[in-house]
Amino acid sequence: MMIKTRASFVMYNASSHQEGLMTLEPPHTDREQHISEAMDWLLRLQDDPANTDLHRQHQAWLDAGPGHVEAWRHARQTWRLLRAAPEGREQPVPAPSPTPNRQRLLRAVGAVAVAACLLLAVGPTALLHWQADHITGTAVNQTLTLADGSTIHLGADSALSTDFDTGTRTVTLLRGEAFFDVTPDPGRPFVVHARDLDVTVLGTRFNVAIGGLSDTVSVASGKVRVEQTGSSSPRLLGQLQPGEQISLFHDGTLERSTLATEDVAGWRGNRLFVNGATVADVVATLQRYHRGHIFLADKTLATKRVTGVYDLSTPDQALDNLIATHQGHLLSLSPLLRIISD
Repeated sequence: MMIKTRASFVMYNASSHQEGLMTLEPPHTDREQHISEAMDWLLRLQDDPANTDLHRQHQAWLDAGPGHVEAWRHARQTWRLLRAAPEGREQPVPAPSPTPNRQRLLRAVGAVAVAACLLLAVGPTALLHWQADHITGTAVNQTLTLADGSTIHLGADSALSTDFDTGTRTVTLLRGEAFFDVTPDPGRPFVVHARDLDVTVLGTRFNVAIGGLSDTVSVASGKVRVEQTGSSSPRLLGQLQPGEQISLFHDGTLERSTLATEDVAGWRGNRLFVNGATVADVVATLQRYHRGHIFLADKTLATKRVTGVYDLSTPDQALDNLIATHQGHLLSLSPLLRIISD
């Protein structure tokens, strides 16, 4: 079992008879050193919550500098997110039942992280395999050629189904993102369903993305009609020309913007171009290129806006760059879990 923070790696050898065996990667910055010490204090206080001398030593460590207080806050927040620490108190409190020792606590955190990732990843994927005609894996893009000659570039960790049996050509984007290069056929409109959006075209090149807070349509060439579905009658949101983009947020609000046509579906070249996008939507895209689960813990940070270019081939670095804009923090707990907090 391995648990990783930006401060250290703690590795357990399951086959070892030395239960306490661990190896530590030394911290490289003052902040990482403080977080490493904070996690160690948390474990020590959980081991022996009634030890008043230990509490005095911990308070002296907190008083030694503001960096210690900040590191302690992040350690506590991370522990609470994994349900491994009590809520609402700045000091651990004794529990009525015996407190697990440090090794059991560390293994419990790792088990929670692994279980959470499996539930988040395996459950939805299993359902998608029943619904989808085409599905891609993490960091894997795929190019599809349809029977009418149209081409779909299906993004990483994405899924879609197709229906060409009726008078229209219908594609349903079930997850992720796709870029469409549609062959003109005036007698058979090409319709893309994406959650609460319907995109109708005759012949054009456009991108559709299902995001964390909004779903977005961007046009590279031609023209598309975008409607909102999910109610008793569809609502026309507008017609988009090249370089135009429309985002339907999950709270029902609508936002129109522009972008360079060459930046539409830049993910095909492992580059994500965003202009005023929410942190949550960028995280949703980066998630499809990251083999671990990214948990965005701060709802306020999720709604912040960012503009920039992110390298999808290095998702951890992209995450660092993303949250640095708003002074967020990234904690890595095992290769399977990343937690973003304020």
